[in-house]
Amino acid sequence: MDLDLEAVCVYGDLSTVIAGYAGEDEPPAMVVMGTQGASGLDEVLFGSNTASVIKHGHLPVLAVPAQAEYKTPRRVLLADDGGPTDKQTLSP
Repeated sequence: MDLDLEAVCVYGDLSTVIAGYAGEDEPPAMVVMGTQGASGLDEVLFGSNTASVIKHGHLPVLAVPAQAEYKTPRRVLLADDGGPTDKQTLSP
């Protein structure tokens, strides 16, 4: 499988910078973030930066715990708020 990856370095508030990419003609397919955990329920599960991007962003987020080891995914969980979900959202 060939991957088309691009690295970008941008200064600013993390969730604002990532949200800026959602309006592009070809927005990123997914945001991949490492997590270390912090305080509070969301932050314990994801880390404060990752929790912020999940809450305020408009792109799919794959949160990877610091201690994770790669294994081929067998299941994928989609958290749904009851709103419309189009096939493009599910493509990653």
